[in-house]
Amino acid sequence: MIDTGSASSLLRSQVAQQFYPSYIREDAFQIHSVHATTQHSESITIPISQIFGRPDIKQKHFLFDFNPKYDGLIGIDFLRSINACLDFGKNLLITEKAIVPIYFECDEIKRRKPVFQMNLQPRTEQIIQIPVDKDVTEGILHHQKFDAAEIPASYVIVKDKKATTTIINPTDQESTFTLFKPLEINTVNTYEFNPQPPLCPIHPNIDEILKDNLYNLRLKHMNTEEKDAIWKLGMAYRDIFHTGRLPLTFNNQIKHQIMTKDENPTFTKSYRYPEAHKEEVRKQIYSMFGQGIIRPSISPWSSHIWIVDKKMDASKEKKWRLVVDYRKLNEKTIDDKYPLPNINDILDKLEKSMYFITLDLASGFHQVEMHPDDIEKTAFSTENGHYEFLRMPFGLKNAPATFQRVMDNILRGIQNEKCLFYLDDIIIFSTSLEEHISRLKEVF
Repeated sequence: MIDTGSASSLLRSQVAQQFYPSYIREDAFQIHSVHATTQHSESITIPISQIFGRPDIKQKHFLFDFNPKYDGLIGIDFLRSINACLDFGKNLLITEKAIVPIYFECDEIKRRKPVFQMNLQPRTEQIIQIPVDKDVTEGILHHQKFDAAEIPASYVIVKDKKATTTIINPTDQESTFTLFKPLEINTVNTYEFNPQPPLCPIHPNIDEILKDNLYNLRLKHMNTEEKDAIWKLGMAYRDIFHTGRLPLTFNNQIKHQIMTKDENPTFTKSYRYPEAHKEEVRKQIYSMFGQGIIRPSISPWSSHIWIVDKKMDASKEKKWRLVVDYRKLNEKTIDDKYPLPNINDILDKLEKSMYFITLDLASGFHQVEMHPDDIEKTAFSTENGHYEFLRMPFGLKNAPATFQRVMDNILRGIQNEKCLFYLDDIIIFSTSLEEHISRLKEVF
């Protein structure tokens, strides 16, 4: 938002904490408005966006949570530093090196029809195809908040100027999401990450992908009645089964915090790993970046990585997991005493059951958000760059406790009675097929 009546430029605290946490500095200032004068204490100095043609200039922004529709406010100080002129006749901001279109929200709403509109049920997440402002094949969407909806930061595939991404309604109320202009999309080059063809291209027909995914179900050991029941259930809930062709979703009810004894960064020199694993590391980094699980980092914290075998699943395929060696960070992390279930207690409750299904969550830890204040502590280095986690990584001292807390919160009311779980493994147990299908529906 541009405000020629504001002497200083502002940035919302949440934006600064998410994208530039290490740049935040203590800096006392006052905000004078028609309502009151308020005291505030932080500012941030960062390079000016390339769209203004002056990335060589750094600009101070005071951290202040004003209108939630906007991430920041461009004041007179910003406009002077880039020597800007505003052409209200043509709706342009003009500098020596760039011409930037500007929009007046009230006129825009009156003049134009919505480019996208949908109803959002309370506390839901949906995959959508939303208009973007550039005709590209891939790019980055910033995390954006609207009145009752959020679109998370993500790497997206674009076709016909429509990006496939997710939208979340975290509120308890049904709402209508309306977009009057395409979302801004940034090319991958803007993030200094070498763009490559996506590992898992997204098909424009999302429902077709979800249906195809069901053919991976292993049903040979079942009788006809059981096969039919499981297949119908899978079709009804096909949107919750993960496929590598769509982004990994996440839950934001609880965010993982890393409470340390002090804030002095830990740094571990990177170790060499086998040449045979370098391509696997590259693929996993690219995949996690593309799904919004990690992002490039400027954090002073750093840990090194390992590649380890994953536990064998039902497919019997050899798989690898990239893990970060957080031992130094864990040494200074304060314990989370949240209890984990006793395995023997779980086994005792399965004694009289006839039907069992185990659900293994896809990269379960990566479905939990990191707390913005602690993202920089998760930083790690590879030979190709320095990154940090936006989702909870494997290897953190208190990650199991956080994950168990998330599962207890989600399945509260049916755990121990209709299902059991230990971390990311869920067991549904029943005495009959009918009861089994009913319990599966409750869990889904």
